[in-house]
Parts: sequence; C-alpha cells; structure tokens
Amino acid sequence: MAYKAEGAKASVGIAQLEIYKARFLLKQKGVEMSDDEIYDLLVNKPRAAIELAAEYMKYLKATIAYQQYVGAGQYKSVHISDGRRRSDTVDARGPPGRNSIKEP
Repeated sequence: MAYKAEGAKASVGIAQLEIYKARFLLKQKGVEMSDDEIYDLLVNKPRAAIELAAEYMKYLKATIAYQQYVGAGQYKSVHISDGRRRSDTVDARGPPGRNSIKEP
C-alpha cells in the first residue's frame, strides 16, 4: 500500500490531489478504483492526473460561494465565478508581482 507511506490525505503526483478527492471525481464518472490504483494513477500517469486536477478545479468553480459584506451588517451570497475576473485585473504582459497589476 504505497499511498499509506505518504499518508491517506497526502497530496500526491504532479497534480497534487489527495486520494479522496480523486476517488470522488472518479466516482462521478462511474469509475471505481482502490486507493492503491488511485495512487498509481496520480503518481505514474501524469496526463490522467492533470485531467483529474482540471476536473476538480471545474467542480470547485461550479460549487464554491462565499458571503460578501454589503454594508449595514448585511451579507450576500456570491458565487466564485461572479464578479471581476482575473483577466480584468492582471495585465497580460506578465504575472502578478512584476508591475503587471492594472490600477482600477
């Protein structure tokens, strides 16, 4: 049981996914795998691991919401996909931190 050497909740492979997250995603696709098989997939099959990581990011984008303060003690629920997008705030010439943040 190779995965136990790193811990059941360790992030493994190029995608740095935990086994339980990969299991959740695989079950969504109707695929049943043992923890050892999932570990092997995440560590030894980079393309499959990256595809699972992309699926997880899509899942997060579709499901995450947060409470935004709107004033006077009031909050509203905001979906993570709402509001300004990264492309609206970051100059395409370079990554953040290299004088690429646009002023509002």
